[in-house]
Amino acid sequence: MEIGQDKNKPEETLKQILLKEVKGLGLRVRLILEIVIVFVVFAFIAPRFYYHELVKINLFPVVFVKMTIPEGFNIKQIAERFAKFKNFNKDNFLKITSSKEGYLFPDTYFFTGIENEYVVIKKMENAFETKALPILEKNKTNRSISDIIIMASILEEEARTVQEKKIVAGILWKRLDTKMPLQVDASLSYLNGKTSLEMTDGDLKKDSPYNTYTRQGLPIGPISNPGIESIKAAQEPEDSPFWYYLTDNKGNFYFAKTFEDHKLNKQKYLK
Repeated sequence: MEIGQDKNKPEETLKQILLKEVKGLGLRVRLILEIVIVFVVFAFIAPRFYYHELVKINLFPVVFVKMTIPEGFNIKQIAERFAKFKNFNKDNFLKITSSKEGYLFPDTYFFTGIENEYVVIKKMENAFETKALPILEKNKTNRSISDIIIMASILEEEARTVQEKKIVAGILWKRLDTKMPLQVDASLSYLNGKTSLEMTDGDLKKDSPYNTYTRQGLPIGPISNPGIESIKAAQEPEDSPFWYYLTDNKGNFYFAKTFEDHKLNKQKYLK
């Protein structure tokens, strides 16, 4: 040590060096964090927020995906159709729409393919409000909108042509008004997935809010999402002398005035 040198000076210099190193390390860590944050924002977050704005100003071309939801599709079938969208959560869709069956309008839609389940639901609900609700609000019968939708959802599954739907609607409303069970297989199919020809006596006797063999009245809710034709048929049923109907395995309809005639049709056409 030189004469006159402060013996504490070397210790202070060492502290300064250590402090500089620590500060330098902190700056490097901070820089790395900032780089990571910027990457995450521009790679993952920004595209979700600004995608539609970029589309509006035509910054890059967009290829739209055409999605057709047929009349009579239920929420499970709709979920399957949108399952290929990478941001679409099928399970969450089914959870949210469990109380929206019948009110997701079947139509042809155009999407970008990045929509999530919330966007899909909103778009289908908006279509219902735009296309179906105005017709329902003009309803001249004494039936409620919810009953009309339930009946229309049944017609989607029970009949094919407009004329058939109107006659079936007349039969089913007539059964309801006279406290006769509807006895439609479609509501059971909604639960067990079986066709009419696959139904067993056990299926028909198993009680549930959707079993119109064991319970009078309409099922507890819609069994599909009906289109305009079925909604109109439910609102404008055709009076007829018929009380019974059935379809063969080719979809042909056979109507009957009495239960005896109905049984004869079963023997003749359901072989």
